[in-house]
Amino acid sequence: MEAAISEHVLRRVFPHPTPEMVERAMKVRKELEVPVYRIPPRSRILIHQSLAEESVDGMQVFRVNRGGRADFVILYLHGGAYVREFYMMHWHLINRLAEDLDACVIAPDYPLLPRATYRDAYEKVTALYRQLQEEEPDRRIILAGDSAGGGLSLGLAEYWREEGIPLPEKMILISPWVDISMENEQIPSYESADPMHRAAPLRVYASYWAGGEELQNERISPIYGSLQGLPRTLLFAGTREILYPDVEKLCRRMKEAGVEVEMITGEGMNHDYPLYPIPEAADAVRRMEQFITD
Repeated sequence: MEAAISEHVLRRVFPHPTPEMVERAMKVRKELEVPVYRIPPRSRILIHQSLAEESVDGMQVFRVNRGGRADFVILYLHGGAYVREFYMMHWHLINRLAEDLDACVIAPDYPLLPRATYRDAYEKVTALYRQLQEEEPDRRIILAGDSAGGGLSLGLAEYWREEGIPLPEKMILISPWVDISMENEQIPSYESADPMHRAAPLRVYASYWAGGEELQNERISPIYGSLQGLPRTLLFAGTREILYPDVEKLCRRMKEAGVEVEMITGEGMNHDYPLYPIPEAADAVRRMEQFITD
């Protein structure tokens, strides 16, 4: 019964648009004025630690528990198919990590579709990352992200390595979208079980995010990039999500490249399951915290 209720709720929150519906929505969004993001009241209730807001290179940045005493900071990039702002579940996880670890968690509202492409996000988040390195020279940086934010995290790590920018100490990638071409031949076999996503509308978002580049460009589909020399990584994915085959493939490729990586598979779990109020998520968060503090 719980699984049925959960799937019903997910289908209401994440309806399945057609590619044509996505195209129309993108055109409408492009014509609308972009408001400054405000944390919704329900989400703000979750944030018990001190919350600071600032602008870095014109990008809105939130810091939860800015005075945290941990010897590390967490840079968290939220998911949402590169088109959606934070969900309440993002703030729940961010606050949980900040409270449990007494750590500062930095969450940027990075540039989104349809007015931005991956180039804008790379520029803004890299500026924030360099600033963090200057501000916190004695603290470790943990890079984390879910879904689209997980794919962006991996792509940025590859980019920073190539640019000679010191890398984060560790990465946590939750259901990362690492191949936006969605060409993995195993995806169709997972699609019918996934209550949240379909490949066709995701490819529309992907084409906008690519900004004219090929979808298998390593900057936007980082699974095609070189994985050598990347930080120790913790991966999460559920077996009821269409991104599972690519996350499993990423884990294999990281191991082949000599990266220290561990993948936690959520049997029967949906996309981004560590962010939801379920027992399996609590276990996943505890594993994240152990990974960070090891």
